Amino acid sequence: MDTQIPKPTTMRIQETRTALVNLINNSGLPLYVIEPMIRDLSSECSRQLEFLTHQETSQYHQATMQNKNSEEKDLVD
Repeated sequence: MDTQIPKPTTMRIQETRTALVNLINNSGLPLYVIEPMIRDLSSECSRQLEFLTHQETSQYHQATMQNKNSEEKDLVD
């Protein structure tokens, strides 16, 4: 049985960083072209992170309320 062991996050981060550096170094584009592209990508990542944080916070609060309501219902029954 071939069980795949997931890579640790720190390892995936380092691999991604290395891949990005290699991509930039091999792009043949000057840094004055690459820098605004990286800035735009960073802004997009920040927007996505903000959206994800809001979404996960809402889901957590909903689950907490459902759990609380379920516990209160169990006490009444």
